[in-house]
Amino acid sequence: YVQIPPRDIVRRIGQGTRRMPKPLLPQANHLPFHDTIHVTVYATGQTDPATGAWERLPLERIPIGSHLDRPGLLVVQMESTSMEPIIRRKAYVGIDSQDCALRDDEIYAFDIAKEGLTLRRVRREPGNGVLSLQAENPLHPAQRFASDAAGLTPIGKVVWVIQEI
Repeated sequence: YVQIPPRDIVRRIGQGTRRMPKPLLPQANHLPFHDTIHVTVYATGQTDPATGAWERLPLERIPIGSHLDRPGLLVVQMESTSMEPIIRRKAYVGIDSQDCALRDDEIYAFDIAKEGLTLRRVRREPGNGVLSLQAENPLHPAQRFASDAAGLTPIGKVVWVIQEI
């Protein structure tokens, strides 16, 4: 990174007076190059007793970089160890609720009746239309569903994770 004196910038650009660009180094307590927004974080395990469907129970609001925001963003806090080591328990997970077109080997959020919101890697079994929802943690077995099964609702694709390492 080379610093050019302001008078040379004016001469090179050929425009009257011009301010120096802001430094590229981030300031303390500031996300570089992005504004922050606050988003609501929801629990994954809350279900409606009458229907068994996942309920959006707000837990808290957290700041994130605005570059992580998108239309249809849903943020949840992982309550299970099923996706460890990829997604750890207590991680904040960003879900694009506008992307429900299931693609093999991608991680999606599903509303599974009476279980709440569940994150799983999708694998389609060839020839029979069965979805195999894979956990990363071997202690959690895969779940198999017909692609049109009642009680299985795709919520969206996992697009980012914020977690401790």
